[in-house]
Amino acid sequence: MAGMEALKIRWKKQRIKWREKRMAHKKDWHSALKLKIINHYTKGSMKCKRCGFDDVRALQVDHVNGGGYAHRKSLGNSSTSVYTYLKRNNYPVGFQILCANCNWIKRVENGEYSKTKKILCHNSN
Repeated sequence: MAGMEALKIRWKKQRIKWREKRMAHKKDWHSALKLKIINHYTKGSMKCKRCGFDDVRALQVDHVNGGGYAHRKSLGNSSTSVYTYLKRNNYPVGFQILCANCNWIKRVENGEYSKTKKILCHNSN
């Protein structure tokens, strides 16, 4: 029985190592895919279309005509799902790269997010 317990402990440690390795690979894959998407939609400039901000950590895919929330939900509600969709569909038109600030400003200006409508009404008083 002691041998069986040792085997269980060894397998548990191995599963943890495998999980960590998979997570590291997934993170690297996600980052590389994000960079490909940004590179394509910025035509290599790697900058926000509105303000020129160039820190890729804050660059986001924006749906030019709105509807990003519903689209993201239909794909699985994650940035990876959107990136995968864009790549698999040969980088369709109707998307642009904005920094997080410009993306939120656009949402507010266009009333694209239900909470921003409440914020605008609240701040206008």
